[in-house]
Amino acid sequence: MIYSEESGHKTIGMTGFQIKMLGIVLMVLDHVHQMFAPLGIPEWFTMLGRAVAPMFIFIAVEGFTHTRSKRRYLTRLLVGYWIMGGGSYVLQKFLPLDHGHYGLANNIFGTLFISVLMMLGIYLIQNGHQDHNKKQLWLGISIIVGELLWSMLTVLVFFSPNLMLRQGAAVASMIFPGIMITEGGPLFIALAILLYLFKENRVGQVASILLIGLTATGFNFVGLLTTNIQWMLILSIIPILLYNGARGRSDKWFFYIFYPTHIWLLYILAFALGVTGY
Repeated sequence: MIYSEESGHKTIGMTGFQIKMLGIVLMVLDHVHQMFAPLGIPEWFTMLGRAVAPMFIFIAVEGFTHTRSKRRYLTRLLVGYWIMGGGSYVLQKFLPLDHGHYGLANNIFGTLFISVLMMLGIYLIQNGHQDHNKKQLWLGISIIVGELLWSMLTVLVFFSPNLMLRQGAAVASMIFPGIMITEGGPLFIALAILLYLFKENRVGQVASILLIGLTATGFNFVGLLTTNIQWMLILSIIPILLYNGARGRSDKWFFYIFYPTHIWLLYILAFALGVTGY
C-alpha cells in the first residue's frame, strides 16, 4: 500500500510525483538498453521502458488540466525541445557514435509539446462552444489545424529532391516540432488526445491505452515478446490506475534537467567505450 501526504491528510495510491519518478527509473533502464544493447544489456530493460511515454503523457494531461498558466507550460516544453535538439546535434557532430552510424533521436519534449498544444486546442474549442465565444472556438480550431498542416508540410518537404529544401525542413522542424517526425509520432499524439478527452473517466483512459497498445502491434501478433514489443506500453495502466489525484512533491524543473542530462551522459559514455554494432 502506498501512502502520500497531501493537504494534511493521507491518501492511498500514487501521487503524480511518484508516477513521474517511476517513469524516470523505467526511462533510464530503457535508455541504458538503447545505448549499450551491443554490449548485451537485456531486452527486458527496453520492454519495461515501453510504459514510460504513456505515463508522462498522462502526467502532462494532469499538468495541463491543473496548471495556472497553460502558456508557460507550453513554453517550458518548447524550450526543452530546443535545448534537447541543439545539445544532441552538437554531441553527434563532435562525438560521432559508431562512426556516425548511430543517430540520437530522443526528444520527448517535442511529443509532450504537441500533445499539450492539441489539449489547448480542444480546451479552447470546448470553452468557446460552452461560452458561445466564436473567437475562442476558432482559435482552438486554428491551433489544431495549424499543427496538422505544419506536420504534413514538413514531411512533404523532407521528401523533396531539392537538398536545400530538405535542409530547411530539418532546421524548421528543430524550431517547431511536427507530429510525423516527433518521438512516438501520431500514435502518441492520438493517445494524448484520448487521455485528455477522458480525463474525468479512468475507464475511458484505460480503454484508450489498450486501443493504442493494440494499434502499436500493427495488428501483427508475431514476436510480441521479442521484436514487436511496443504494445507493452499497456503496462502504464498499472500506475495510472493507482493514481490518487494528488500532485505530490513539486519538481517543476527536475525532469527538464534530468531528461537531457542522463541521455547525453549515457551517449558520451558509449562513445568513450567505443560501442559499435547498433
